[in-house]
Amino acid sequence: MMRHLFKEFVSDIHKEAEGKSQERDENVGLAQDVKIPALQLFDELGRLFDKELKNRITNSKKTSTKQ
Repeated sequence: MMRHLFKEFVSDIHKEAEGKSQERDENVGLAQDVKIPALQLFDELGRLFDKELKNRITNSKKTSTKQ
């Protein structure tokens, strides 16, 4: 009985280790897949921020010259 329980215990440990290894491999692939879209997102956000900043500066100059 103890031998059977020990074999099951060892088998469970191997299955858990294998599952964690696969999770790690999947997460590495996921990180690489997400990296490029994230860079594109931040690039686009930076462009939008610059555009909005320029518009606010232009608008503030227009309102100050009207007064």
